[in-house]
Amino acid sequence: MTGGNALESAFEHALRVLTVESDGDTVPGWRGRTLSGPVRRRGEPLWLRLVGSPSALAQGTWWTGTAASAVLPALPKPVVLAVEEWDPPSVEGFRLRAELMTRLPGRALSPTAELAPETDVDPAVWVELGGILDALAAVPTQRESTVPATVDRLLHSFFGDRFPRGTPCWTTAHGDLHPGNLLVAPLGLADWEAWGRGPEHLDVATLYVHALAAPDARRSLVEVLGERLHSDAALPALAFAAAKVLARSVSGDYPTLVTPVHRLLDDLTARPLGAGGTTARRR
Repeated sequence: MTGGNALESAFEHALRVLTVESDGDTVPGWRGRTLSGPVRRRGEPLWLRLVGSPSALAQGTWWTGTAASAVLPALPKPVVLAVEEWDPPSVEGFRLRAELMTRLPGRALSPTAELAPETDVDPAVWVELGGILDALAAVPTQRESTVPATVDRLLHSFFGDRFPRGTPCWTTAHGDLHPGNLLVAPLGLADWEAWGRGPEHLDVATLYVHALAAPDARRSLVEVLGERLHSDAALPALAFAAAKVLARSVSGDYPTLVTPVHRLLDDLTARPLGAGGTTARRR
């Protein structure tokens, strides 16, 4: 069902059910799991997101995360207006979910999850983002972006005993804040399906890892938010974000990040706890 034609047909069905009109090209998500695009209803600019999953997995926090983000405080994020779910008659054991939401006015910082080498980012973006992430981190929730067992297992699988097990501090996070989900001019955060509790500083760590191949953007991020990155508390989040990139690289994703991620991990493992994060200051 994740084939392009099948999702496009389902997207057309969602347009009819939600009584909206297409307003531009659709954008496929990772591995064709989602299809999204600009739409309009009576002239109002909106956004339509379609996600598909085997029926047995079409439940839980990730399935409903975008709509569930309505409980969050006033953040620059989409507001879900309507949701429709259905089982496509042509595919047994499959579920589709269409989410109609307000359209963020900014542009994505990157068309892909990782930043291109020549990307430059105004430091004011990181300043504003830091305040947003502080407000988000303080929100109490029972939702989980990930769980301690997953973090420990992934770190042990990739790095053995190079990193200590156990993440002492967990806060509320976006959960997938790579540059493709960060909008600028004005600032906005898209794709909230994974939000919930995660290792402290997970969002900044995720952005940093995805900016490793873009030296100017990476440098400005460190100049503004480096105190978070080079704290001892950020070590599990940095290692976890790096491990997720390496896990996907096995299937061909992130070819430009593999080498810089390994350099980052070498620096992290050479840093003694309490050293104040020499890695982030250098990079």
